[in-house]
Amino acid sequence: MLKAICSKKDLSSDRYYALVSDIIDSSALDRLKDITHHISTTRFQHCLNVSYYTYLICKKLRLDARAAARAGLLHDLFYYDRKKYNKSKRSALSQFHARSSCR
Repeated sequence: MLKAICSKKDLSSDRYYALVSDIIDSSALDRLKDITHHISTTRFQHCLNVSYYTYLICKKLRLDARAAARAGLLHDLFYYDRKKYNKSKRSALSQFHARSSCR
């Protein structure tokens, strides 16, 4: 069963799913199920939550709910550990600043 956090609705039998099923069922998004995100969830679940709740808001406001739902699923589509990446990036920047300040 496909559910957004705090929702009791099974999304796999909803109109929402019809709009995003090609993305949800893709192997690219499936890989996000193994990556922890925001401490207590996976990156897949996070993207699903963003997608579904953005879809509901846009539908209510009569905006492009389909585009919002699809964008929400893809907004965190990357496979590396962001914390390790940011730490190494900061380290590289600090080395650059140390070199340039010595000139």
